[in-house]
Amino acid sequence: MNMYPRTFKGWFQRLLVIISQTFNALILLGDPDETVSARAYRTPWPRVAATLDALWFWEEDHCRASFGRDLQRASRLLGVYDN
Repeated sequence: MNMYPRTFKGWFQRLLVIISQTFNALILLGDPDETVSARAYRTPWPRVAATLDALWFWEEDHCRASFGRDLQRASRLLGVYDN
């Protein structure tokens, strides 16, 4: 299952992920495969997570969902998750 469809919306979502991962790696010195949202949930950074959740108001609990997507992607890569 492709999380980002081959549409303009999917392209834009991938672009946002790339920007977030790059910011996390270069500015925050974090893992280059993790978005700032997922890191804010995992760390936890409650103020950062609350700010990001407010910015992505259309997605309920955005940071938790972002962390969940990272786990799904990793599980697929490891062959543990079949969806």
